[in-house]
Amino acid sequence: MKIVQMIGGLGNQMFQYAFYEALKSYHRDVEIDTSLFSCYKLHNGFELASIFGVQFKETSLLKRMQLSFHGGDIFSRILRKLIQRRNTEYIEEYLKYDEYVLYNSSNLYYIGYWQSYKYFSSIESEVRKIFTFPIALMDNYNKNLCDVILSSNSVSLHIRRGDYVGNYIYEDIATLDYYQRALDYMDRKVPNMKLFLFSNDVEWCLNNLNLRNCTVVSHNIGKNSFWDMYLMSSCKHNIIANSSFSWWGAWLNTNPDKIVVSPKRWINDNRVNIDDIIPETWICL
Repeated sequence: MKIVQMIGGLGNQMFQYAFYEALKSYHRDVEIDTSLFSCYKLHNGFELASIFGVQFKETSLLKRMQLSFHGGDIFSRILRKLIQRRNTEYIEEYLKYDEYVLYNSSNLYYIGYWQSYKYFSSIESEVRKIFTFPIALMDNYNKNLCDVILSSNSVSLHIRRGDYVGNYIYEDIATLDYYQRALDYMDRKVPNMKLFLFSNDVEWCLNNLNLRNCTVVSHNIGKNSFWDMYLMSSCKHNIIANSSFSWWGAWLNTNPDKIVVSPKRWINDNRVNIDDIIPETWICL
């Protein structure tokens, strides 16, 4: 039996679910634990089912307790304080790709974000099919915006501030200098470039960057935030932040000639290998 813990925002959930699908290609009994969302107050809760209609086997409390006390119920939280780690818990280290994790036949509870495309590279087409957006439900405003994106030399620009500002683990990575160099690079490579800005701090972006021919996308909020990822994926090219949200926007972009620019670091931890996170065809600045 194998159980994959789900937690975090949409981008992280997608990495965890892709990892779950990869495990299923090697092992018969693989389940998912979403119980932590009962006490998780950030982002929009568990979103994969409502957005992508994913179907999976939710583990039971009894099964999970056999392998881990990392659950959302009060009993598990008490036991977790008494017993910090069990040998049936497989905890991801430093966002590092670990090939062995897919082949390990032991009964395990997986804790981590599994934020590497290498885990699901062998089932890439299946993952792309799973993460198909429900465009039939898209509102007219987004449809019209998408038409503009598809008909132009569109470049998405994702700038995440908010919880990243003042947080040492993310500081001095996706800097103003990085974004300016990324914009200059795109300007050289993409004729008649049309920018589409996605950010949780639009005012800062407009005050600090020279954004020519730019459309600000700021209307998709709350439960509708996922439409920003779809619009990013519809752009011909992408400038991403060190964010799993814009990573997926770029990865789901099906343009065979796409240019994706990424920061050359993901977090402030020298143990993290950017090559495990960023595909080799993307440009790191």
